[in-house]
Amino acid sequence: MKDGTTARARINPQNHRAFQRKGELLAASALSRRQLGPARQALNVALSLNSEETGTLVLLGEVDLASGDLAAAERDFTRTCQANSRAANAWFLRGYIAWKGRDFWQASAMLTAARNARGPDWKPSGSVLEGDV
Repeated sequence: MKDGTTARARINPQNHRAFQRKGELLAASALSRRQLGPARQALNVALSLNSEETGTLVLLGEVDLASGDLAAAERDFTRTCQANSRAANAWFLRGYIAWKGRDFWQASAMLTAARNARGPDWKPSGSVLEGDV
């Protein structure tokens, strides 16, 4: 704005998607682990408004992962997988955490679960060329 102030968007205090998106944007723009705190706060508000939203749990796990808190990330991803067995991204990230912990058997099991979560139609039929997917 001309006078140097910033325009602020208002968030509907009952809209979990608004807080989820705010958390996602704050996490994506964070330049340090310390700056992930506000993202975590927004995601926790979103989760308190709709505890069944597994997308928020995955984002919270990703923030925990980026913060270096592997135990919290594993808890978030495990809750996601329990609530939504088709959450391939959560299974995959659980595999990554297991791999980081050098538990290669568990990592393999989680990656297999990620592939299985996609279902039989995960791979396009026929030839796959650029632009086909």
